[in-house]
Amino acid sequence: MFCPECGTKIDEPMNFCPECGTNLIGLFAKMEAEEAANKPQQTVSPPSAQPAAPTQSAQSNRIENVHADLPAAEPESPAAQTQPEEDLPEPVMRGFILTNLTSLSKHLRTSVDALRNIFDQFIATKRRIGVAYQLVDAGDYEYLEKGLFGGHKHVKLGSSSPWYEYADLLLDQHKAEVKAKQPETDFLFIVGGHEIVPMPKLPHWGKDDPDAHDKDYDTDFLYAYPYGKEMEEKMWSTRIFTYDALFYTGRLPLVSGDEGLQDLINYFNRDLENSLGIRTNTMYAQTDPNWKGVTAKIITPLLSKLKIANYANALPSDGDGFGFMIMSPAITLETDDPRYSSASWFNTHAQYVFINMHGSDAPKYPYYGGNTLGTNNDFYWGLAPVMFAHMEYPNVVFAQPCYGARFIGYPKDKSMILTALSHKTLIYVGSSRVALGNPRGNCSLEQVPNIPLGWSDITGYVFNDLMMKGYTAGEAFFHARCETYRNGNKSWEEALTIGEFNLYGDPTLFCDVEDGSKATSKISKAALTTETNGIFITGTETMIQKSANKPQSMLEQLRQQVNKNLMDISDSIGKHLYEEYGIPKREPFFVQKVKYSNGKEELNFHYNLSENEIAPTEIIVQTSANGEIQSVAQTK
Repeated sequence: MFCPECGTKIDEPMNFCPECGTNLIGLFAKMEAEEAANKPQQTVSPPSAQPAAPTQSAQSNRIENVHADLPAAEPESPAAQTQPEEDLPEPVMRGFILTNLTSLSKHLRTSVDALRNIFDQFIATKRRIGVAYQLVDAGDYEYLEKGLFGGHKHVKLGSSSPWYEYADLLLDQHKAEVKAKQPETDFLFIVGGHEIVPMPKLPHWGKDDPDAHDKDYDTDFLYAYPYGKEMEEKMWSTRIFTYDALFYTGRLPLVSGDEGLQDLINYFNRDLENSLGIRTNTMYAQTDPNWKGVTAKIITPLLSKLKIANYANALPSDGDGFGFMIMSPAITLETDDPRYSSASWFNTHAQYVFINMHGSDAPKYPYYGGNTLGTNNDFYWGLAPVMFAHMEYPNVVFAQPCYGARFIGYPKDKSMILTALSHKTLIYVGSSRVALGNPRGNCSLEQVPNIPLGWSDITGYVFNDLMMKGYTAGEAFFHARCETYRNGNKSWEEALTIGEFNLYGDPTLFCDVEDGSKATSKISKAALTTETNGIFITGTETMIQKSANKPQSMLEQLRQQVNKNLMDISDSIGKHLYEEYGIPKREPFFVQKVKYSNGKEELNFHYNLSENEIAPTEIIVQTSANGEIQSVAQTK
């Protein structure tokens, strides 16, 4: 359509004309039918075809609303019917659903029977379309393997039970499969937040910094390696990569009460409707303009497969923007002018969303934002959780910002992930803590291919690439973690990225990009290294600590004098940061030495880049013991 006031061509639904600001609410739907035949191929419109229709089995067993006082479905009811085992197709995927029905029923204020009925319907329908899920109820579980004195141990885990006791149930299931020579179960779908199935919380490598925002981080990565509590230390030392993984994992967190119960039912129904592929033909990307080059490279796999909108008219323009992504704060929530408002440009019809912006752990600021091009303090918000509530089609989201997937302790309206998953989003990948990425991103399109990717940049690129190739979300994300480790320095920065980024949603889901086919090859879960050829972290030592809240002790002052060479190294780093990134010289506030099993030592210099209280930014420079710069990372 065209703006009735100024004649500007409008290629997608929006509330206001980007040129003159004329109110367009309701006009697009009215004029769309008349102009559909004349629209160019590359413009974005509501998808020409609805998402792939579910099979008859999925339609016939749609989960209906279950209220707390309703009993489980009667055996003869259509919702409870299942096909005979001999009529079922051979499973193409096998998985466990790990939850605690007792805890979850209390959380959702319903009965265990009603809840079990919901899970039974979901599992039965998934089975008829080739996905064989088994329910593992940690609230009432009898071990398959016999104990030392014979018999089968029976456990009823609760909210106070540690994560490794939950994981042990999965290991029991795996051992029973091996013993019976049954096909391997690959997928793990955890249903419920940390209060239902505990999310491991591990110590951060920089926890000795008294000013550090993060002393720990939440991760579901350990559930892929359910070998016991010792895996916590193995993760810290990175020895976890000497073990074979068992599962591709995903989690569905839920708010409490009737709202959470309805969210569960709605998610399961969307899952069933998209189990043969999430119809994906349109993408949306938004970035901090200082990272536009990095973002362009990360989304290259998406650009080659999906339709995009032309954002060349997303004003104001600095003449150096990219027409296939929105840049904030040029486009921001903090304006009343619809021409510059994120709400006007956000594509609610997108089925794949990629975001490379800043995030915050401040409870009152659940947004994603960005800095003005070339600055680090002129900061504005660009996306709010409510915007994900207006998505029109099932979708996948990868969010790179710090705290991009926070949900523990937050209400739905303050959490991007809880809002998204309770509406149309089926898969959401994001970080529970500070995320790291390449700071060099302000460049021309010609320079994009030469930009090196690191940390969460690698995670995002590989995930995007494999999702476009038809791999399941669980496989794509697991391999993205592996590649983050393989392509980095195998230090704490890589381990942190691998741990703090998590996948939320059913890991068996995949994108239907072109022909609806799923990738037939399988992502390996074999160990990435061995004890003999791996290099592992053995210890850390604080070398310099400058804190506004804690004066340096005499010991720290003496240590700094003894290690004067650290300041010499910092001077060299300062020159490098200015020449390569345009960052004025500054002193580090935290220097840490990391020691490795092969005797190697490295130094990590932390510098404040932005003093913004809501979303402070750091530069972390990793050097060899003699000061040779190995990597430069920036927090999101």
